Amino acid sequence: MITPIDIFILISAVSLGGIAVLLIPLLVQLRQTLKQADTLMESMAREIGPLSAALTSAANEFKELSATAADKLDQTDEFLNSLEKSGDIILHTSKMLRESTAPIITEVGALSAGIRAFTYFFTRPNRSR
Repeated sequence: MITPIDIFILISAVSLGGIAVLLIPLLVQLRQTLKQADTLMESMAREIGPLSAALTSAANEFKELSATAADKLDQTDEFLNSLEKSGDIILHTSKMLRESTAPIITEVGALSAGIRAFTYFFTRPNRSR
């Protein structure tokens, strides 16, 4: 006759067998996953050094490029400021020349017209004859 302890032992044995059947593929899969993770870690360890060096080099080049661009912008700013000053000087010079030569040109024009009228008066054909 089967006692309750025999039933309990039988259920326990079947359960342990079922757990073993389920755990073995799980453990095999876990071992393969860990092996692949280890391979991945080794690969990353090999490649992280050169990648880091390349990123550092690119960052340094970008930094130098930024500094060069900033210097060029400063030079361009200085050039534009000096160009603006030159334009102001030329504007003021032309204004001074215009203001100082306009009266002289007017006087020369008036004198020239007077001389022309004077010479015309004496050189005109005599109409009274």
